[in-house]
Amino acid sequence: MGESDTKQIIVDFLKTNGPSLPVQIARKANIDSLFAGAYLSELYTNKIIKITNMKVGNSPLYYIPGHEELLEPFSQYLNHKEKEAFNLLKENRFLEDSEQHPAIRVALRELKDFASAFKIDNKIIWKYYLEESEVPPNQK
Repeated sequence: MGESDTKQIIVDFLKTNGPSLPVQIARKANIDSLFAGAYLSELYTNKIIKITNMKVGNSPLYYIPGHEELLEPFSQYLNHKEKEAFNLLKENRFLEDSEQHPAIRVALRELKDFASAFKIDNKIIWKYYLEESEVPPNQK
């Protein structure tokens, strides 16, 4: 089996199974985890796959662009405050940074896979990652 075959097995596995850990990918591709890491790194560098900032255990998840909605079940692996911030943001879709408790503000900054920040009138606004609208309803 050649290098391109192995990469295709990895991509196909991620398309079928969604976000996955390197150990799962290595097992499916029948390769050593060190080699799996090298293949994943190359696929990531070439923007064929994405990698999470969040860790499950000590490992990030790898996934196919466009499969971001499949990350949500992994929110269970967030720490307590991050999970609280995640749930608050999911429920409200947008949060104004200055109105949040300091611990939630810190947690929002750690939710890189689930939240993005932008500014409106010099205010930092956090947006839930699956929210389609570009601005909060009260800003339109």
